[in-house]
Amino acid sequence: MSKTQEEILKRLKSISNNNIETEPATVKSVDEGKRTCVAIIDDYELEDVRLNAVVDNNENVSFILPVIGSWILVSYILGSETDAYVCAFSEVEKVIIKANNVEAELTEILLNNVENLVINNGENAGLVKVVELTEKLNNIESDINNLKQAIASWAPVAQDGGAGLKMGLNSWLGLQLTPTKQADLENGIIKH
Repeated sequence: MSKTQEEILKRLKSISNNNIETEPATVKSVDEGKRTCVAIIDDYELEDVRLNAVVDNNENVSFILPVIGSWILVSYILGSETDAYVCAFSEVEKVIIKANNVEAELTEILLNNVENLVINNGENAGLVKVVELTEKLNNIESDINNLKQAIASWAPVAQDGGAGLKMGLNSWLGLQLTPTKQADLENGIIKH
């Protein structure tokens, strides 16, 4: 908000007879545990501004953490001058989504770019990269098919001691599979 816009807002507030229900503020600090922030409105600090509109002891509550120093809109509850919640955000630090004992955390959201999404504390590591996994599985399947073909094309010869089989498998035995690392198949951005 520009200085001119701030001045216009201040003048409108001063001539208005009605209580302002929503007004712009900047974020001074955020308390993720309490799900509140301190908002600065016209050089006045409004403490314990809710990050979600509902006070609920239920852990299945979603809320947004604004970036410190960013602009927010604060709405007052039932005309109160101190009981307020954040109804709009200009910049978001983190989004916590909790529902049915599943927690998803979106960190540093940029336009259609999610840095991290954590569900159920990320205990199962990252989601599988399907393209990379399919490629790995196809390589293993191809290798097994080559082995089957080498064995199928081998004809036993009396008293060769398996030399014919070994010769038939030599080209297959020389091809080594690359060991798979978790990072090869894991999407580190989305963890579940």
